[in-house]
Amino acid sequence: NSSYSGVRDYVAGDPLKRIHWKLSAHEQKHKTRLYDDDSSITLSVLIDATKPEGSGESLSYAYDCLVESALSIVVGAMAYKNKTLIVYRRAGELNQIAPLTSEQAVTEVLGGVIFGENSGIADYLLGQNSGGLIVACTCVLSDDLVRNLVYLKGKGRNPILIYSLPPDRDISRDTNLIDMLSANLIEHYVVKDALELKSKMENKQ
Repeated sequence: NSSYSGVRDYVAGDPLKRIHWKLSAHEQKHKTRLYDDDSSITLSVLIDATKPEGSGESLSYAYDCLVESALSIVVGAMAYKNKTLIVYRRAGELNQIAPLTSEQAVTEVLGGVIFGENSGIADYLLGQNSGGLIVACTCVLSDDLVRNLVYLKGKGRNPILIYSLPPDRDISRDTNLIDMLSANLIEHYVVKDALELKSKMENKQ
C-alpha cells in the first residue's frame, strides 16, 4: 500500500478520487493528494507545443514530427513496462496524464496537443524533483528551455531533448543553444521526422 506524502495544486488528468476536498474548499482551489507511489514514474515526456515560426505546410510537418516523436518515445517505453507521464498544456491548462496502458490511449492523449503561444513546459522543468527519465520534445529551441535543461543536469538529472526542426528553419540560427546542450553533456536529437529520431537513437545505443 502507498502512503500519503502531501498535496499539490490540481491539474487536468488527476483522478477525482485523489482530490483533497476539505482542503480544496478551504483554499478555494482544487488540491490533489500525493502518495509515495507517484515517485514510481520512470519516464516523463514533456511536450512543448509552443508554435514555431512559419505557416501552412511547414507548421504541419513540425507538428507531425513533434507528436510522432513523442508517440515513439512513449510506446517504446511502454514495451519495457515503464510507467510513463505525458505533460502538455492546452487552453491554459497543464495536463499531466499517467499511466497509459495502450498505444491507442497514447494516440488519443497526443491528439489533444495543439500549437499555442507559450506551453509553459520550460518552467515546468524547474519543478521536477522526483526520479525518472525526462524527455522534452519541442519545435522551438528557446533560451529558457535550454537553461532549465542545464539546471536539471546540474542537479544530477540527465534530461533528453528532442528538437523537431521545422522544414524551413535554418539550423544555424540555433547553433549557440545546441552548443550549450553539447557543452553540458545533455543528450539531444535534432530531427525532421520520427523515423530519423528512431534511427539516431538506435545508433546512439
